[in-house]
Amino acid sequence: MGCQSTKQFKKETKNKTNLINDLKSDPSQVQLSSDDIKIIRSSWKVLTKKGDFKTHGINMMIKLFQRHPEIKHIWKFAAKLNKEEEMRENAQLKSHGNHIFEAINAAVNSLEKNNRQNSSLVELGKKHSLYGAKKCYFHIMQDAFIEVLSDALESEFTEQIKNAWLKCFEFFTSQMSKGLVE
Repeated sequence: MGCQSTKQFKKETKNKTNLINDLKSDPSQVQLSSDDIKIIRSSWKVLTKKGDFKTHGINMMIKLFQRHPEIKHIWKFAAKLNKEEEMRENAQLKSHGNHIFEAINAAVNSLEKNNRQNSSLVELGKKHSLYGAKKCYFHIMQDAFIEVLSDALESEFTEQIKNAWLKCFEFFTSQMSKGLVE
């Protein structure tokens, strides 16, 4: 459930950039270049100056649920939230959004050390497996994150930044997927 909707997103992403085609055939072997890491860190720094994790996190969760309501059931506390106002006021949703951005922050800060294998992300994938998460959900999350990043960076958001983050999320997804039991 929910994975079908990512097929269109993946198709659109592939059509917009050749980035995914440039990745190695085994996504678990995705590696970021030093230039990718500089772009990711630089844009992350700008993003964090334009709001806190809780704000960006709730914005991402709202975008996620508005575009993919079929996966809200994974978050029991969010399953019945339908209006944006309800979502913005929900303490558990705010907390979860904050946790997501804290996890992204930790992953971004460890990119050089863990560019091939990130055991923290693998463990995070195992934890999400307990909630019924599927690899395709990570791609849906990527879509919402890129939108939040674009909204926050405004005119500073470039195709180069987008491509670096798409590659970064492919790395995050490959690592978390190692921990999933689907």
